[in-house]
Amino acid sequence: MNNLTLQALAIEPMDARSLVDIGIIARDEGFRDRALAIFDSVIADGRCRQMALYEKAILFLHEGNHKTAIASILKAVEAEPNDARANLLAAKLLFSIGDFERGKNCIDALDPANMPTEIHAEMRVITQLGDFLRSFPRDYVLNKCYQYELSNRWLDVNQVAETATAALREERGYSLIRCGDGEGAFLRISNTDETKFSHLYEFNRQNRAQVWFDGTIDIQSSGFSNAAFTLKDAILNADVVGLPYTGWLEHEYRILSPTGISSLANLLRLPLNSVPNFCTQQIHLELHSTKQIYNLMRSVHTIGLISCHSQLPEMLKSKFGFLDVDYHYIPGEKGHRHLIPESSIIGEHWPDGYERVMASLRRPLAGKLYIVAAGILGKLYCNQIKMSGGVAIDMGSIADGWVGSPTRPGLVSLQLG
Repeated sequence: MNNLTLQALAIEPMDARSLVDIGIIARDEGFRDRALAIFDSVIADGRCRQMALYEKAILFLHEGNHKTAIASILKAVEAEPNDARANLLAAKLLFSIGDFERGKNCIDALDPANMPTEIHAEMRVITQLGDFLRSFPRDYVLNKCYQYELSNRWLDVNQVAETATAALREERGYSLIRCGDGEGAFLRISNTDETKFSHLYEFNRQNRAQVWFDGTIDIQSSGFSNAAFTLKDAILNADVVGLPYTGWLEHEYRILSPTGISSLANLLRLPLNSVPNFCTQQIHLELHSTKQIYNLMRSVHTIGLISCHSQLPEMLKSKFGFLDVDYHYIPGEKGHRHLIPESSIIGEHWPDGYERVMASLRRPLAGKLYIVAAGILGKLYCNQIKMSGGVAIDMGSIADGWVGSPTRPGLVSLQLG
């Protein structure tokens, strides 16, 4: 905890609201016991009790202790039956333990006509999250994940590298595509599924698009959503698909993320019988740490690159001695503008950048290796590269690490090569 926080804790007497704020800071910075003591002191005092009960419930929620979180938040609901924030959190928590009736009652206790538009929208999303959890419980989804990981089609990093090496040697089309919550958000399982979870899925898609575009486009009127919906075809046409791993799924169920739960679950619900092989979604990190991606790059004389980092082509030439780098610039994720250079987000990825890159990839590529780091649209590039006879490797945020931009939690500067 920083010095300002410690100084604030030493001030007596302290306004109850400010004390809760200090507890939130302590909780978020990892001082769990101190945060809990602060929340309990405010609850006992009575001033800002409602707020402290809510934040105490959030503390237990983040730990995955849902039953204890429920005990705290239901006290807040009992004290203030019309508290929308408390009722919605209580509903999520009750849904998580399978108590769907009481969870629905928490939502039904709120009158949409007396709620702000954003709260009304959240009520619809949480209601459908409950429906989703009822239809696809945590254990069902985790078992689907285990089945893939234990199948004979699951490859380790060395086996993945071998499949790519064979494609390069034989000069045939190949794509390795990694799928996470962004990709899962834009999967369409069926028309019935879309109707049943329409509010939840729209929330997910807007949530992910905010990271990619930061509100600069309307994903529906611009045509982006319709293009993104073709992702399913790219996945089914891939040679290797990277799927979410069990630890990631467990985390999303622990924190009860509507987007994380439903988007990752939908990746595992997708019929993937036509896909030859699978691997972990973290395969890009493993390709880096084992240096297999660098072995692949050292096996060729020219390379293709799709990335927002314009300094990478020269870095690759210098490190690997490439005669040529077929570089396609695409603007980076505008929601990460604080983490990457301004030069890496100039322009619009959709639709102009996308159309330009796709047009350039619709030509014979004769087994040429391409490193792709372009978000959800990058998966569509990978598919086009394969159809044109090239070998596409979806490296994602590893390219950010190569240039020292920490765009993902835990990502640090990575040594190229």
